[in-house]
Amino acid sequence: MTRTGILSGTSQVQVSLSGGTATAGTDYSSAVFPKTITFASGVVSQTVPIAITDDAEEEPSETISLTLSSVSNAVIGALSSAVLQIEDNDTAAASFKVYLPIVMK
Repeated sequence: MTRTGILSGTSQVQVSLSGGTATAGTDYSSAVFPKTITFASGVVSQTVPIAITDDAEEEPSETISLTLSSVSNAVIGALSSAVLQIEDNDTAAASFKVYLPIVMK
């Protein structure tokens, strides 16, 4: 997240995760959300880590909705929500056919 404008003073905003096609607890960890992010005086940006679960399952891309709310000493800009897309890093197991010659006598 990026804070612009007057950077003096402390600001806070709450980040929540919801909806989307990803499943909390299976595809990602939502244990620390909603989470309050604090911008100290002079701080311009903050990173909000989201723990994505790496599994061996091949699946389509999935999404998580992020929402900003409960702001103090600041104003939420034009974007108060976003969609995070989780790309699958697993590939299908290789499948192949083997044709063995059969000799008929």
